[in-house]
Amino acid sequence: MLRENKVMPPIYDDYSLGGEDRERLKIYDYVRSLAALPTDEAVDTFYRMLWSGNVHPREDVKRALNQVVRSPDFKQDRLKVINRCYYTLANPWHLQGDRGTAIANLIGQLDDKPSNSRAHDPLTKELRSALQAYRDSSSYTILQRHLYLLWDREKPEVDLQVQGTFGNLFPEYFYIYEAGTQTPDIEKLGGNLSSGVREKRNSRLMQYRNELCQFYVRAGRSPQTPPPNPTRLPAGELWKLINLYKPNNAESFVRQACQFKEETAKIDLTSNFKGAAYSHIMRPVRSLGRNETRWMSSEFQKVLTYIDDDVPLTPLVKIQVFRRLLDVIFSSVDSCPGADRFWQLLSAVGHRMVTSILLNILLACGKIRYAMEKRFARLYYAHLDRDVEEVSWLVRIFEHINVALALNCNHLGYAAA
Repeated sequence: MLRENKVMPPIYDDYSLGGEDRERLKIYDYVRSLAALPTDEAVDTFYRMLWSGNVHPREDVKRALNQVVRSPDFKQDRLKVINRCYYTLANPWHLQGDRGTAIANLIGQLDDKPSNSRAHDPLTKELRSALQAYRDSSSYTILQRHLYLLWDREKPEVDLQVQGTFGNLFPEYFYIYEAGTQTPDIEKLGGNLSSGVREKRNSRLMQYRNELCQFYVRAGRSPQTPPPNPTRLPAGELWKLINLYKPNNAESFVRQACQFKEETAKIDLTSNFKGAAYSHIMRPVRSLGRNETRWMSSEFQKVLTYIDDDVPLTPLVKIQVFRRLLDVIFSSVDSCPGADRFWQLLSAVGHRMVTSILLNILLACGKIRYAMEKRFARLYYAHLDRDVEEVSWLVRIFEHINVALALNCNHLGYAAA
């Protein structure tokens, strides 16, 4: 089982993100160059720099390292500097696909460093203090999540009878790979150091979608002989979900979204667009009674009043409309990830309905897909230490979302063949 760092304050550490100076960039360039070395040598060289300040024979990097550590901003930014070094080396190894052992060694060696190690020279003392602080931070916990993506070491397998924590299911949910392994400083770099994780996500997505297709075809041919089920859902429920979410249905969610976009392309008033967006996302729950949907309908309409009817209808305003609607679904997740409102929403209208609403939102406005992924990553972190059986309601919504996104991936911006 993956060894977890139990320090979990907020989901991420709060960094002060300023501009990068030349000295820091020289350090990151040096770390990036290590990826071309034999992996054991690269990891050893990485820790010689960060643990002992030794970058021989690169005197230029030595000078840069000294300047960065002695700068007045280092105390405030040291976790950011250390974090970026790890991501800079791990990313190209993720892209190569067969460097899982190297990534595990890179991340795991920090745990082996002594907590009370002393150093006499100021540079080494500051570096070791920074590494030890990083090891105790929530950022290191996020970094450890990369270990779940090392398929060349151990491919994810679904076992419906597994007994364990929700945290161990991370590899099964491709849509939290990126949001679940990024800290804010890495995210603000624009995805430059997450391309390897995205490659892993796309590989898992293609594998999972193929498994769903094989299940559907074989189940249709031999209903009495259940084929391998790639989910934690009952076979009958999975069959119904595939029929509901597959994009080539006559009334598929994709076609509904296309119809919505065609109709709203003629709208030039924000007030009219808000009404159309509300009607669109509420389509899945029209069959439910008013009591079940009263709260949701009220909240959707309320958040839309926060957008002025008279503002010009621009692409940015359209994104804001759907972002507000998404916020309603995850309101308790944002304020307190462990809150009960999300569970209450699922209990009121059902997992299928919530998934359908979210799919409607994403297909109508793909720009907010990552915002949704971040919400599910927060849910994951809030419950990762709980037993799978204890959070069966949460596992079920993760499974529903997995199926819906995989089947519609080509319409949601995921790079799947």
